[in-house]
Amino acid sequence: PDPGTPGMMHLGAAAGEDQQQCKLLRLLRNVITIGGADLVLQMLHREPSKRVRTPQCLEHPFLTSEHPLACKPQEVKLNNSICCHGMKLKDAKRQRHMMMHTRMQQQQHDGERRAKMMKLQMSGASAGE
Repeated sequence: PDPGTPGMMHLGAAAGEDQQQCKLLRLLRNVITIGGADLVLQMLHREPSKRVRTPQCLEHPFLTSEHPLACKPQEVKLNNSICCHGMKLKDAKRQRHMMMHTRMQQQQHDGERRAKMMKLQMSGASAGE
């Protein structure tokens, strides 16, 4: 939907001075219909007592008439870049953890080697006395 449409402008006015709702509306305006944005704003009202309840949500025009019917699982198209991004982050975290573990083991090994060298040097020095 065009962010300049009267419906989106009306929702923006309904959001009033609430900066969080205005920010949310700006994020939603290009990916959801006016009805969908209206439902989201009603569900996320700042005052819990003014939030739309589940029965009213289920009767909202966005879900009853505007929103398309559910599709079959095989018709769902996944955004692979998002899935891959999450996997890349997990892999990077795992690699970072492994590098830290390896570095710690190397430092421990180096410390043990230095201790042995010092012990040998000390025993050699005491034998030479």
